[in-house]
Amino acid sequence: MNWQLMADRDDLTQTLEGVFADWHQRCFANSPNVHPGLSVEIRDLQKVQDWYLAYLLTPIALYRLAMPLKVPDIPLPEGWSAAARVNQPCTGLGPALSLKIPGVLGQGHLQYLPEIGHFLWQPLVQNLRRYPDAAAVFAAWEGVIDHRRKTRASMQEQQQCDRRDFLRRLMPAPREP
Repeated sequence: MNWQLMADRDDLTQTLEGVFADWHQRCFANSPNVHPGLSVEIRDLQKVQDWYLAYLLTPIALYRLAMPLKVPDIPLPEGWSAAARVNQPCTGLGPALSLKIPGVLGQGHLQYLPEIGHFLWQPLVQNLRRYPDAAAVFAAWEGVIDHRRKTRASMQEQQQCDRRDFLRRLMPAPREP
């Protein structure tokens, strides 16, 4: 059981937007969770090592998308070969797999679409009906990222202060002559 990779990578953004628009229409067009003012968008598509990473906005959710450029060192779970998945009904989230991609933490959910092969994605923002448009969804996600950066910086600063205090206690006070 091997991963199926996307064969044609020309006009990748346009191809992905078309594939996911078709997928959304087939699987979720009648869902009450659909935001009628949103369409499918790919943003920030970039190559990171052996993966394409992007943000995928659909009328249902915002996802972090990870598509392998070569077969990853992650075994496919049973029942997830291309042949086994090709005629299966739509699956929102497949099995969770551990991700080892720079800049992407944790795990992603395996997915398969015949047009693009196997990929992983992480749902980031759901319940999009509260946002007026795509710009507001991405602004909300940027707020989450900014909060994480500030929290990490604060934690690192606190750790540095704690280390200095600890070392001061270990070192003898200078003697006066």
